[in-house]
Amino acid sequence: PDALGDQLIAAGPVQELLRRRSDVRLVWHVAATREAVAPLLGADVFAPDWRNRPAAEEAARLAAHPGRLVLLPFPLDAHEPWTDDLRGRLRWWHDFLRATSWDACVLGLVNRTWVGDFTALVAPAALHFGFDPL
Repeated sequence: PDALGDQLIAAGPVQELLRRRSDVRLVWHVAATREAVAPLLGADVFAPDWRNRPAAEEAARLAAHPGRLVLLPFPLDAHEPWTDDLRGRLRWWHDFLRATSWDACVLGLVNRTWVGDFTALVAPAALHFGFDPL
């Protein structure tokens, strides 16, 4: 989610899922700065170094992260103008997502944005919930 309200709405079900299923690990993609809610949720933060490290290297670092609930701020803003810089960050984000491992992808946005749609479309998950490709 790119809105703080979406995170707060989803917090209860997320925490209940983690309580009921000790085998579940959630990596929650959030807009940059929205990871500030991590202490409220009992979450860890994994901030990828998209400026200085290759996407596959950062994906491996995420895979090794021990947290069960991990907030992952993404380097994109759904409301920013299209620029070459945005194109580069989007390309990095694509490569990063494709290098990660997913069992399922949940797009739980109240107001969908192209960032959420892109992330869910690219996610290498067998199951997709709350997302229908446009």
